[in-house]
Amino acid sequence: AASSARRARTAAMAATAPAADEAAGARYALPSYRLSELSEEEVAKLLQRPRIDFTSIFGRVQPIVDDVGARGDAAVADYTSKFDGVDLDAVCVPVSSLPEPELEPTIKAAFDVAFSNIKAFHEAQKTEMPTVETMPGVRCGRVSRAIDRVGLYVPGGTAVLPSTALMLAVPAMIAGCETVVLATPPRKDGTVCPEVVYCAKKAGVTHVLKAGGAQAVAAMSWGTETCPKGGKGV
Repeated sequence: AASSARRARTAAMAATAPAADEAAGARYALPSYRLSELSEEEVAKLLQRPRIDFTSIFGRVQPIVDDVGARGDAAVADYTSKFDGVDLDAVCVPVSSLPEPELEPTIKAAFDVAFSNIKAFHEAQKTEMPTVETMPGVRCGRVSRAIDRVGLYVPGGTAVLPSTALMLAVPAMIAGCETVVLATPPRKDGTVCPEVVYCAKKAGVTHVLKAGGAQAVAAMSWGTETCPKGGKGV
């Protein structure tokens, strides 16, 4: 009897599920397929990874990259004004020239904890590989050398991510990178998010590029009058 009752409840739930799904919104329903009922062609089609056509993207980005390479800071300022609605007095500035950000003590404490955790994790990766003698007279090993200059991109605008500044800059600091440029879109008044500034100062960033998008990546790649050229962008 108990088994019959459970079957009855299951059947009732199955009968009401479509109505519930429709009420919740059919857009949330995921398509499902029974593998035994699909042909080989249908299976292959379902397993295909989506492909993105970058042709149109390259067509819009390449002129920006070329323009920044040709005009430097002036091009970066023009595109920042066009896309972000911000007129910059200075495109790239030394971190040391930025005032200490005013943050709540609890916010600073949270960033300090995150900094310590990230630093501890990445310092543990600095392990020396022992030399291996693969055959008499032949010794092999691995040598790690830091990149002198690196460019970091930290998203801004509607989604400011100071945690990204820590996760990118702390490994660069541990590696011993001498020049670290952090690019992030400016706020409407031309300043940089104070939380990002705090993390940049704490993690050894040397320059802040007040720009985002393709113009920022191009500036760090080409180098401009005020933005040092990076050996790698992350």
